[in-house]
Amino acid sequence: MERFTTTPCSRCDGEGWLNETRECPVCDGSGLHYEYTDPDYAQFAEDMRAAGFAIRHYCGRWRYEGPAVVTDREYGPNVQDVYRATAVRVIADNMGLDTVLYPG
Repeated sequence: MERFTTTPCSRCDGEGWLNETRECPVCDGSGLHYEYTDPDYAQFAEDMRAAGFAIRHYCGRWRYEGPAVVTDREYGPNVQDVYRATAVRVIADNMGLDTVLYPG
């Protein structure tokens, strides 16, 4: 089962940049818009948007590829904020001082 589809970002026309110095906030500079078709991925992404957290497309351990939120100890969100924002099972990868959280 395909878990997501991609299309060129409509805001930056697939370039990844709005101008020479600013990454596109919609696609995070990748030039792609990700539409999550897996129910857990879609629910996680919807919950994170509703909570106001920035979502990134993450290629991680165990062949995972899908939506993720990166915590920020100084400015938030923190790990507990992400856990409280969704009912989807969440996996955490520690990356130095911050953590990447994604549906599992």
